[in-house]
Amino acid sequence: MLVEKIIFTVLSFFYGFVVSLILIGFHLYTRFKHIRNPDHSKRPAILDDPKYGKHHTVKTNNKSIHYVAKGNPDDPIIVFLHGFPDFWFTWRDQLVEFSSKGYYAVAIDIPGYGESSKILEPGQRRIDILVEDLVKVIQTITKSPEKKITLVGHDWGAALSFYLAHDHPNLVEKLVIINGPHPVLFKKMLKSSLKQFLCSWYMMFFGLPYLPEFAFQTYDLYGLKKCFVKADRSQIMSESEMEPWKYIYSQPGALTSTIGIYRDNIGKDDSRYRGDLRIRQPLMVIWGDSDFALTTDLASGTAKYADNLRLRLIKGAGHFVPLEEPKKVNSCITEFLNEFK
Repeated sequence: MLVEKIIFTVLSFFYGFVVSLILIGFHLYTRFKHIRNPDHSKRPAILDDPKYGKHHTVKTNNKSIHYVAKGNPDDPIIVFLHGFPDFWFTWRDQLVEFSSKGYYAVAIDIPGYGESSKILEPGQRRIDILVEDLVKVIQTITKSPEKKITLVGHDWGAALSFYLAHDHPNLVEKLVIINGPHPVLFKKMLKSSLKQFLCSWYMMFFGLPYLPEFAFQTYDLYGLKKCFVKADRSQIMSESEMEPWKYIYSQPGALTSTIGIYRDNIGKDDSRYRGDLRIRQPLMVIWGDSDFALTTDLASGTAKYADNLRLRLIKGAGHFVPLEEPKKVNSCITEFLNEFK
């Protein structure tokens, strides 16, 4: 473990040095015209469009956890957890789709993200802490210890979903994972796959203080914009469609709070799980096969950690499949829900 920590630290500084050179070169070339960003403090009206549902807040562990829900609370519940750098709005198509199919569709801003409370204290973005926060939110939503949910997670939301399903089988009946690796498999792949190790360079970069936030903020949140790209590196969203994300991530502390999930978990020893974190519930993995950050081996390899797996590859799609191919994602989830009614 000591050797791994040394390697992680050395690479963090190496990637920080490279990014620093790029930033310095850019600002020198543009004569520091883009140090200050446009004002994104005005809340986009689309975030309050009632067609996506109603806004709710749950208080737990001195935090406010925000979620948007659409449909009848007495219907079967499907809960969506986003990843980085996202928030509830990434699931807007799913909120409309599944509420129209007889589900109470809920998109949660995971703790520290979106319109949930910012978490700036080091160590407070650990997976185990976030999972327990989410358990309390979901229990508030279900209103009954007997009622189980279908859980859908993408990216970090997928990691949280794996732990939630494993630790709380009385709460999670079915699990859908979208471009998010099984935590145990991912740790193994970082050590055994050079391709995955190189793809994960940004995780080590995020371990540094301050610099990642500056890199994201510069040039009108250019780093944020470049996350949301297709396999051919073209943008998934237009400038106007990006405005809700710019509004959220230009708020004080937002970037530090969200990047903190990397700082508190990547390269840290998680001794809670020495087993295989096996998923007993029915599981569907939906995977864009052109993900720039996660190889398809992480999708197929999940079979070793699940009792009942369905795998669906979406050809040509990148990491942010719910945004890039919402209809295909909805179709896969619907197929899964119908199979295990």
